[in-house]
Amino acid sequence: EVSKGILPITQLTFDELLTFPLKNGSHAPLLEDVLRSARRVGPEAKLIIEIKSGVHGSKVASTLCYMLCASPELLSHVAVIMSFDLYIVHNFCKFFDAELATVECTRPKVLFLTKNPDDTGVEHEMALDWHGSGAEEIIDQLEGYARQGNTCLDGFYVQYHSSMLTESSKTTKLMKELSKKYIIGVWGGKGDPDDVNTCKALARLGCHFLNTDIPYDFITDLE
Repeated sequence: EVSKGILPITQLTFDELLTFPLKNGSHAPLLEDVLRSARRVGPEAKLIIEIKSGVHGSKVASTLCYMLCASPELLSHVAVIMSFDLYIVHNFCKFFDAELATVECTRPKVLFLTKNPDDTGVEHEMALDWHGSGAEEIIDQLEGYARQGNTCLDGFYVQYHSSMLTESSKTTKLMKELSKKYIIGVWGGKGDPDDVNTCKALARLGCHFLNTDIPYDFITDLE
C-alpha cells in the first residue's frame, strides 16, 4: 500500500516484486513454478486461477494464455480460470482460441465470478439476486454473461446463499438445473458456513467446485 511506503503491485518491477517477503517469510513463487510443482505431485493436483479485475486484467489474461500454450504440459494442472470481470474472462477465451491455431491443447474451464447483491458495489462485479429474482430471470442473466460474440464461458463461480440449501426452494431447484448445463462453483464470504456437511449438500446439487478454508473440524469430520 502506498500509505505504508509500499507501491501497488502494478507499479513494482519484476525484480522489486520478488524482493518482498510473504507473511510466512518466503518470497512469491512464479506461477509456472507452482504449476510444475503440481505436476510433480501428480495428475490430481490442479489450480484454480483468478485474474483480478482492473485495467491490467486483460494484459494478465494474455500473458497467462501465452505461458500456458507455451508449456502445454502444465495445462492439465489448471482446473479453472476465473474473474469477476466479464470482459477479462471473455478476452482470455479469445486469446486462447487464437493460440489454438498454432498449438494443439485444451483450454481450461473459464468461469465468471458473481456476488450476492448486498456484497456488490465494485465496478466490474455482477450480482445474482437469488432471493428477489425469478428462476427464468437468473437463467437469462447468466446466459447473457456466458455468450459474448464468438466466445462462450464454461460456467460460473457464484457466492453462497442460504437459500441454496433450503429444501425444495426455488434456488435449490435452480442450482440443480444450472449444474446440468454449466460448470458451477460456489465460494463463501465471511460468516458463511464452512464445513463438510455444507460442502456435501452443495455437491449433491451438482456443484463442481467449492471453496473452503479447511478449518480443523473440516479435516476431522472427513476422517
